[in-house]
Amino acid sequence: MILLNLVNQYGADIVRLWATSVAYQQDVRISDEIMKQVAEGYRKIRNTMRFVLGNLNDFKASDLVEIKDLPGVDQYMLAKLNELMKAYDEAYANYDFATANQEILNYFTNTLSSFYMDFTKDILYIEDANSPRRRQVQTVLYHHAKTMMKLLSTVLVFTAEELHDHFHCDENKAESIFLEPKYELFDIENEEEVLAYFSKFMEVRKDVLKSMEGLRNEKLIKSNMETKVTLSLKDEYKDIAQLRR
Repeated sequence: MILLNLVNQYGADIVRLWATSVAYQQDVRISDEIMKQVAEGYRKIRNTMRFVLGNLNDFKASDLVEIKDLPGVDQYMLAKLNELMKAYDEAYANYDFATANQEILNYFTNTLSSFYMDFTKDILYIEDANSPRRRQVQTVLYHHAKTMMKLLSTVLVFTAEELHDHFHCDENKAESIFLEPKYELFDIENEEEVLAYFSKFMEVRKDVLKSMEGLRNEKLIKSNMETKVTLSLKDEYKDIAQLRR
């Protein structure tokens, strides 16, 4: 009866997300506060996937750009997606379902949403529909959509199937997400170098965002958009100056 009430209140996928997010090796805890936190994580995943699919509404598999022809930041996102797939598989191999869920949520929150989607929305909304840069970004979103739907299908079975139903980019897609083949790692030339380079960039970005946060707290600015950033880079970060969006 308790489980049925939870399903009626939150939905089956959120209950499944909770069940695979708790430490089953010890006494399992549940409360309204815990379920609200799980539901918030679910909404983050769903809203992010809605953005991804929404910006693929004019994209087809025939528009895909070769990975070798993508800019460094796009290759970095696919390299990070490779890392996610590896971490997810490792967690499941160890029956560590909570870590697998957390890996996905962290990726949605810290990498895909707050980083990549944050600046590419200008490209997606402003650039000409068929511009090469917009198609490059859509290529990254396409690969994320295909991979994420398979990753999510293990737990969020109804949500993944719904996402698959609304994924119109692939004319040869299977009837169900559960009939799609397993995700595969992307072949990225010099993948380690790409990850190392953008790791340095993310360190610089973190420092810049921290400085902006201080300015907002001091009421000197209301938004990061009001700032103009001048970087003074240490020698080991000099190559970051070559980066262009």
